[in-house]
Amino acid sequence: MPPTIEKVSSMLGIRLDSNVTSFLPGSTVTGCVYRQAHIVSAEAIVKVTTLGRAKTKVVAAPSIRGVATVYRGRSTLVDEKDHVQTLFQGPLHIPPIASTDGIGHQWPFSLIIPLRTTAISGSNEQGEADQPPERTDQQSLPASFTMNRAGFGARDEGFIEYTIKAELQSKRQGASETVYATLPIIIQNNHPGPPVTNFQLTRYRLYGWISSYSLLPGISAARSTISHKAKLLFSSSKMPVFAGHLEVDTPAVIQLENPNPMPIRLQFVPDPKVMKDSPIDGIPQKMQLQALTMEIQTATEIKCGGVESSWAAISPKTIRVSVWSCLAFGPGTRPLYIPCAGDGPPIDVGRKVNLRIGRTGLMGKAYPQGDVHASFSTRHIKYSHRISYELRAVVAGEVLKFKWDSEATVLPPANDVPPGDPDWLQTPEGTPYETDVDETPPPAFQDAWLRPRQHNTVPSVSG
Repeated sequence: MPPTIEKVSSMLGIRLDSNVTSFLPGSTVTGCVYRQAHIVSAEAIVKVTTLGRAKTKVVAAPSIRGVATVYRGRSTLVDEKDHVQTLFQGPLHIPPIASTDGIGHQWPFSLIIPLRTTAISGSNEQGEADQPPERTDQQSLPASFTMNRAGFGARDEGFIEYTIKAELQSKRQGASETVYATLPIIIQNNHPGPPVTNFQLTRYRLYGWISSYSLLPGISAARSTISHKAKLLFSSSKMPVFAGHLEVDTPAVIQLENPNPMPIRLQFVPDPKVMKDSPIDGIPQKMQLQALTMEIQTATEIKCGGVESSWAAISPKTIRVSVWSCLAFGPGTRPLYIPCAGDGPPIDVGRKVNLRIGRTGLMGKAYPQGDVHASFSTRHIKYSHRISYELRAVVAGEVLKFKWDSEATVLPPANDVPPGDPDWLQTPEGTPYETDVDETPPPAFQDAWLRPRQHNTVPSVSG
């Protein structure tokens, strides 16, 4: 199931008015259909149209008998019958000299890329047998896309493609002849309206604690030696415990090329059930942010006829982005502190570092981290995102580490952001929601340890 390739010749060709072959839904494509080869026809008709389709193919690993099973799926995204334009109809005479002047006959056209898909579906195929087509609802036109995976005798393929197709029908000496020309184009997507400012924040509450004598006033981490710990061990002093929830607000919506920074808000709320028995209760602690990273994971799933009950998942690709690092920003960088209860509002790290994600990863970097494309879903292909976060903070010389995952929808750039490099193909407001966590206090009498209770369940988001 190869994708459509460019097919032009002196018999029939397609030429655009510009060298740009990347367009947005709703944009107008202008150009001409041309023929240079000699022809004399009493009746000829020249047509041009736009078509779009999604195709998938899954080759299952060979069975014991050594026979591989092939499943195919296809959907019509833009029906060529809905966009046909008749450019010429009548007698056609192109003299032989026209084939040498590089011009021949030209028929200009102006095609509008539809905003939404055609409200029909193609068919599913298993092997060579077609099944009846099914109707599907219209949706926003997905961007061009291609993928493939091979290994251990199996192979998965899928693509979304758009093509300008021209046709010349002619009758000569009682015989009919039809020639075609095709020109693939790339469709990119923009999000309607201005750049989003509400990123549909989702709240996570992650429990963690440390237990160390260095939490006591006047006892620094450097003084907390083995001998000093031994003295405190046999004294009547209680082991200080600092415990609570790290409240994190992270975006469930990311928009590419958005000039507005993505918010990531952090605040630590001590656990009163534990802190009331701690010798440091009421003593403010400073929590310094050492590092915050995010991994943008993209997952591709395809479906074919014969495997309708399941999706074939493609191994996810990961782009790692360093949001904050006290080392990466160099000496002299002012430290960032995560507020604890009573220290003020949450710190917005995303705003502090002007965190923005573009088509090549972190915006503002001189080198790309990898391609990032918008989320989409069609009847046969899904392209989704998940973000994994890692945070490291320090309190009184002791390290706390937190990890959490979040589902995310990646939106294409806003309408006022121009299309990007045409060479690439893609290989809602809400309110914070708090999740329940176990608040069991930590065991006592252990020094300098951390066991954060990680909450990896994606919370529901109201919107």
